[in-house]
Amino acid sequence: MLPAVSKQQGYAWHALDIGDRFSMIVSLVLNRNMLPENGDVQATEAWIKRCVQAELQAHIRLMIHWLDSDESNPQSFGSFALSYAAWQNGKTVASTSTFQLLWKLGLGRPPASLSTGIGAVRIATPEQRTAVLGPDGDQWNLDVLLRQALFFVPDDVYRKRSQLN
Repeated sequence: MLPAVSKQQGYAWHALDIGDRFSMIVSLVLNRNMLPENGDVQATEAWIKRCVQAELQAHIRLMIHWLDSDESNPQSFGSFALSYAAWQNGKTVASTSTFQLLWKLGLGRPPASLSTGIGAVRIATPEQRTAVLGPDGDQWNLDVLLRQALFFVPDDVYRKRSQLN
């Protein structure tokens, strides 16, 4: 059952083709540290997706989850690996371990609490804004924006858009 229409904007839906009821989605969980330090993360993910999708049957779609390696984070790659091993070896109650895996992948949670993946962007904090614009607001550091997956609309663009509405 879906949430009320008024609350649906608070959720991320992972339906690639809602019209195709026969498709399945396979999750690929990767360590975020595998991403190239100074590379194009979107291009890297697209390449991985093409390679893996080429090996899957046509009705199976791929979703990639990038988890960080910070062991203090309960949704880290290492924590996921432990939960997955427990689930796979039947060492926990099936419903509990399944829920833990879904939670660690961020499935069905409001986007505000999502801290994983490169398919979602985050609102920039004041510190991140300074990193993007510089202390005087006269710079434009796109690499910071992309590396930290930030959603940021410069003031001049926001003002122009506001005037159109």
